[in-house]
Amino acid sequence: MSALARECVYEDLDLKRGVHGKIDDLCKDDVLIASAASAPIPSLISQNLRHKNRFIVCHPVKNRPQDPSKTFDKKCVSVKTPVILNQDFDRVFILKVAILLLKIVVFSEAAFTWKDCVPSTTAHPYVTFTSMSLSPSPVMFPGNVTVGIQATVHHHFGSDVKIRVHMDKLLLGQWTNVPCNNNFGSCNYDNPCEFFSAYKIMETCPAQFAAHGLPCTCPFNPTTINLPPSVFVEPHIDPKWSFILTGKFRVKVEMIHGGDIVGCFEIELGTTHPGGFLAFR
Repeated sequence: MSALARECVYEDLDLKRGVHGKIDDLCKDDVLIASAASAPIPSLISQNLRHKNRFIVCHPVKNRPQDPSKTFDKKCVSVKTPVILNQDFDRVFILKVAILLLKIVVFSEAAFTWKDCVPSTTAHPYVTFTSMSLSPSPVMFPGNVTVGIQATVHHHFGSDVKIRVHMDKLLLGQWTNVPCNNNFGSCNYDNPCEFFSAYKIMETCPAQFAAHGLPCTCPFNPTTINLPPSVFVEPHIDPKWSFILTGKFRVKVEMIHGGDIVGCFEIELGTTHPGGFLAFR
């Protein structure tokens, strides 16, 4: 009798139970009974076996021979002594571990990056950016974020300029477009001056801008923008947006005038929210 009996049938719990029931009847007490199960919980397969204390999970592997013409030999990852677990891992715990690993993968590469993306074919750009900074990374909503910007406005502009935003989110390793919804996502703005109209009515600018003499209303005149790292308070977000706001994003903002791109910057950043899918405790 072999010292190891191994099952490699389809990932079906009832099928595996049936096969192991027959193996259990044929095996002596010193035989290891192995399953190549991946999805079914091992204890559910072995719970009715007479030899369940000899049950292990064992996956076949292939050894590459030196002679490529030979067929691969299938062997088993073996253990010297069976490892017996008192209970299965809690599935919620396993899910949390998986999410934690995913969170580490996503946010380990979530450092803030930026670039000016005005095309070289644009002869007279309206705005060029020379420096951007943002911390912390990832950005927490709600919370404080420190932003710094250095740029040059080369040309007078106002409502004659349109803004085109393209936003992608990293999902399962692929950049996926975020459609426009309530002015969030990949949106087009025919008159971006509307966003600054409240400041024009109040005849005031955010304190961070006012402290450095920076404009915040249309139209904008040629000037140098130098905003040293300044703290802004991020607002509270509706919980229904928590999933959307957690992850890694790539955002490209283009200023369009007469069909030409006269200003452009692109950023990548990570964001998180206490109620987000990857933001559990």
